[in-house]
Amino acid sequence: MQNRVASTLVLGIGLLTAIGISNWNQLISNAFGDNEGDLKKYKDVEHLYRAIDNNKFDDNNINWKDFKSTPIFENATHSMQKCITKAEHLGDNLADYEIYDCYERFDKD
Repeated sequence: MQNRVASTLVLGIGLLTAIGISNWNQLISNAFGDNEGDLKKYKDVEHLYRAIDNNKFDDNNINWKDFKSTPIFENATHSMQKCITKAEHLGDNLADYEIYDCYERFDKD
């Protein structure tokens, strides 16, 4: 009986440690396959926009240096690039909803 309690306790502590080390949202999203968070998966702004719209991409702290060297940004229209750049500079980070908003405003260019 003591072995069973000890094993359960060790397993519980290990699980809590893993959750504490990992980003909780990312852990849950990955477990359920909800977040396709790798920017390299998206070929253009429209592709990323659709993922955001379908709750497949959720990141409110996108690495700007990495993002601006992706095809998403490089292949965007000049107006969309300006919008995304401005959004990043205003808050010192880039969030998915800012990309979504820029796409909504400038996808016709």
